[in-house]
Amino acid sequence: MTKEAIIEEIRKHTPEEQREIVEAVWGPTEDDYELTDDEKALVDKRWKEMQEHPERNLTLQQLKERFHSQSTA
Repeated sequence: MTKEAIIEEIRKHTPEEQREIVEAVWGPTEDDYELTDDEKALVDKRWKEMQEHPERNLTLQQLKERFHSQSTA
């Protein structure tokens, strides 16, 4: 079965069924994932650093500009 045929078949289903199909194919969602203790500790550490040093934080626009300048260099 071709990719196009699969997509055509999926489109025959209701939006709810399509969502279920996509979720089943895509795999676990973020709701299905639990952080390890090490990952939780890292997130906590980085959050604390952000709170203690807000001057180091970038806005989304600054981040985009930095990324763009590095990708064109």
